This record gives sequence, structure tokens and C-alpha cells, in this order.
Amino acid sequence: MQLVLAQLSDAEALQRYENACKAAQETDVLPFRLQYADMSAFLKAQSDWHTGTNLPKGIVSSSLYVIKQNDEIVATLVLRHELNAYLRKYIGHIGYRVHPAYRRQGIATEMLKQAVVLAKQEFGLRAVMVSCRDDNIASKKTILRAGGCWESSYCIPETNECYDIFWIGGNEYD
Repeated sequence: MQLVLAQLSDAEALQRYENACKAAQETDVLPFRLQYADMSAFLKAQSDWHTGTNLPKGIVSSSLYVIKQNDEIVATLVLRHELNAYLRKYIGHIGYRVHPAYRRQGIATEMLKQAVVLAKQEFGLRAVMVSCRDDNIASKKTILRAGGCWESSYCIPETNECYDIFWIGGNEYD
């Protein structure tokens, strides 16, 4: 399985993926997706963000990658090319999700490992920061299997949600 940059031609498959995740009652399947009229417009924006053009205020350049099997998208990964203050405090470089029907097959671990290599080779990052909810045991295991090292935890007082922050490949200062 290979992590590949999402293309405009992936619009229909990505729409099916988004629908499957939403049917599993998942929210925020593709960050910023709801700001666009349709999947093609969203993918056009993602193409721009990959090259650092037409970035909305406060948004850093990023790349949307997918894993495909039989022309279906089974996983997505967003790789942010840099961290602003908000991303450094809360979210990190990478966000990922696997289609509900394809979980527990090692896809997340493999794509996270591939993303770390891409981050270093394509974007010159020394290491990548990844966060997950502290009660998301599957994501924690995925991050640790991909070489993640725990850095810290934080809680959002308004929602009482707690998150763990990990670095893979070192830390930002290595």
C-alpha cells in the first residue's frame, strides 16, 4: 500500500469515503471540507494548499494523501508542512483516518510511517508532531508502533477533552 497525493480525479472515491465515515457517525472527516461546495472544489483547494497558494488566513501549507485499494480510498492523511503556534500547541503535523471497513489491518501504522519519510524528504522536517485524544487507544498504539515518543498531555477546559502529544523521528529541535 502506497500513500499518494490526492488528485482531482479522486473526487468520487473521496466522496464515497467521506460518506462511509459519516455513516459511522464520525465528524470532521476531512478538515475544512464543509467550506467547499463539493468534493472537486475541496480537492482543488487541497492542490493549492500543497503548493502553498491561496491559503486562507491562519492556514499553513499542507498535503492531502490517500491510500487506495481497488480504486477505493481506504485512508486519508493530512501532512502539514510546518506548525503555527496553534498547531504546535494542539494538533501537530499529521491528521489521519482509516475507512471504518478497513481498520485493524495495519493501514494507519503503515501510512504514518510513510508520512514521516515524506515529511523529512519532501518538506525538510526533522520530526513530526502527532496528537490524539487520550482515550483513543487505537490511535495511541498506531503512533507508538510508528515510532512515536510521548511529549505531553493537555485538556480543553470547555469540553473536558484530553489529548496526548507525540513526536515521531525525534523532536522539533533535533
